[in-house]
Amino acid sequence: QRWYLFSYMGQRNSKQVSLLGSKGSRDDGCIGNRKVRTIALSTILIAFFAMAASYLVSSAEWWEDQNIQAPVLGDMCQPCLDTANAYYTAVAGLAVVIVSAVMAILLFFVNCDDKCGRVAGVGLIIGGIMYMIGWLWRINIYNKALKDEIIGDTAPWDLLSDDDKQRVNAMLASWFGEALLPSATAILLGIDVFVHLFDDEASRLASNFACLCVVAFMTCPVYYIMAQDSDDSNDASQYIPINSDAYGWIATGYAVVFWFALLYVILYICTCCTCDCKDTRCVRVIMALGLILGGILTSIGYYIYAGDFTSDRSSDVSSQTVFYIGYTVLIGGVCIVWALDVGLDDFRGR
Repeated sequence: QRWYLFSYMGQRNSKQVSLLGSKGSRDDGCIGNRKVRTIALSTILIAFFAMAASYLVSSAEWWEDQNIQAPVLGDMCQPCLDTANAYYTAVAGLAVVIVSAVMAILLFFVNCDDKCGRVAGVGLIIGGIMYMIGWLWRINIYNKALKDEIIGDTAPWDLLSDDDKQRVNAMLASWFGEALLPSATAILLGIDVFVHLFDDEASRLASNFACLCVVAFMTCPVYYIMAQDSDDSNDASQYIPINSDAYGWIATGYAVVFWFALLYVILYICTCCTCDCKDTRCVRVIMALGLILGGILTSIGYYIYAGDFTSDRSSDVSSQTVFYIGYTVLIGGVCIVWALDVGLDDFRGR
């Protein structure tokens, strides 16, 4: 019944088509075109995951070294091994997504049957799930280490002030939200490659706007919390997120994305009492510009944040810097893609 409400979000339904073809479907030359949106989203995913790979691999190797150099229990440090395995799970997921995304792009330029397309779709879904599992595992280990490890006679969690505990929880929540966006984008694209989920405007906007709303809702408040700098210095300070001027930019950008995406969904659901204003050019342009503005603000924030991980005295670029530059591309690219769908799609089709 809830999904039935979203059936009003699209005014045009696609006809039955083959997995890779577009015969009989509405081709508006923009995001409504399967080739355009698949190549656009696949390119964004490839860019992000390629930039994320270095950081995740180096993190996994670092934790493996910690297991060798600083054993805690007997001959091994189980939390170190678990953390390394969590990162390797995420690496495996991103590798599957990259290969599948490349395959999804190539299938539009070579003659293949539908089975190849389904392989690419399944790969995107599996890769997205594995990447999410890896980060959930990492978050759980981090949270457990805070409360179970002992520094002197006290757990690190007990050494933190109430404000710092709130900032740590906010950091973990931001990790979850930032892992959810690429994972959900890969999974939804995989479903589209497999069963043409995005051919219908209702399914396309409902699923992806819901994803943006959830991610923004998870990350916006926590970045405002982390914007409150910590002055504490103790043995548990290593667990506290770094102070950064980027948090305000990121939080504000996510807030803009959340409210514009949510407002557009509400306008779709309440078509009967809003005089169908969602389909007026003015409203669509305003909504599209709002999404683009939110994406740009968030991207600027992440770009500033990326620079915080590279020392001014070093010419070497940190792998974590590259990771957050990749996320700059991801959040900005995804917002622009769906802004084009809202603001340009119908104009070209009318």
